[in-house]
Amino acid sequence: MTHDERRTAHNFSLSTHRGNLQLRYEEIALLVIDMQNYFSRMIDPIVGAAETLIRAFHENHLPVIFTQHGHQNPKEDAGM
Repeated sequence: MTHDERRTAHNFSLSTHRGNLQLRYEEIALLVIDMQNYFSRMIDPIVGAAETLIRAFHENHLPVIFTQHGHQNPKEDAGM
């Protein structure tokens, strides 16, 4: 199926451990939050799954949004 054919199909299913999700191409994006080295010990178990999702979204021309929390000095601004 081409990119245009997928876009005109509008809907697709995603199988999850909670069942099938019905999704619409024009209403979906992947939000990747704080996947940075600082949190590596916490995120190591999910890096492979995150990479798979990111790759699938890119291959299907779907938006992927990356965020990174940042601050100047945690002692002064409490991480905000």
